[in-house]
This record gives sequence, structure tokens and C-alpha cells, in this order.
Amino acid sequence: MANSPQRRPVPNVRKEKQSPWESTIESVQQHLAPYVAGVQIYSTTLFEFLRYGLEKYPALKTFLIALGGASAIPILTFLGFTGITLGSCLAIAGTIIAIIQGGIILFSSFVLFWFLLGAAIFAGFCAFWFSVAYFAVNLAKKVGDGNGGGVASAQFTPIAHREGLN
Repeated sequence: MANSPQRRPVPNVRKEKQSPWESTIESVQQHLAPYVAGVQIYSTTLFEFLRYGLEKYPALKTFLIALGGASAIPILTFLGFTGITLGSCLAIAGTIIAIIQGGIILFSSFVLFWFLLGAAIFAGFCAFWFSVAYFAVNLAKKVGDGNGGGVASAQFTPIAHREGLN
């Protein structure tokens, strides 16, 4: 133990205040680091093995090139068909969602119409009775003094009538 080098403590380079996302990402990175390293090792080994096999066995290289060339058109056809069917399904789903949403808006508009009709009837009722009260007060002011004018009769009679020009 006397010859073993002493370990120095690793300085804390973390920020004092981390957002929850940063700490979550850091935790996932630390958890996945061994798995990522293992996948890198295996993929490197597999790549080296394939490169060696293709260099050593030209028949394997020819087979893989022919397989890739012969399967390119069927794979592209499959991908095109998959894209078209996926687009069609999304279009149908979008149309159905739009129809359902339109129905919901139509129903809520129907309900809103009745509330607004009720509000208009209430406003008309209030305006009618306010007008009745307004005209009744004005009529009472005119009839109030016996001469066709009340306390505020000068406000509601023509100037010629007030000055006795008639």
C-alpha cells in the first residue's frame, strides 16, 4: 500500500442549481452509459467481422450485393405502399375528428342560440318597461301643474310655447 498512488477527490463540477430536466437527463445518461459502451463494442466487433468476411470471401460479397439490388425495388414498393396507406389512414382519422368536432360545435352553437335568445328577450323586456316608466314620468311631469307643464316643463316644451308666443 505504500507504493500505491493516492486518489485525489474529483472536484464537483455540477451546477449548484439544476433544473429537473437536467438532473433527469444526467441520471439517464449515467444509467445508460454502460449499455451504450457495450453496444459500441459489439457493433465495432460485428463491423470488423463483416469487413473481414467480405474481404476473405468474394462470393459472400457478391451475394450481399445481388441481394441488395434484387430487393431494392420490392422494399421501395413496400415503403411507398406503407406511406400511402398511412397517409390515407391519417386523412380518414383527421376527417372523422373534424366531423366529430364540427358536430360538437354545432350542438354547442344550438345551446348558445337559446341562451342568446333568452338574453335578447330579457333585454327587450327590460327596455320595454324602462321606456314605459320613462314616458310615464315625462307624462306625469307635463300633467303635473295643470297647464300642460310640470316642474321641469321648460325642458320638454317648445320655446314659443314657454314664452307665450302662441
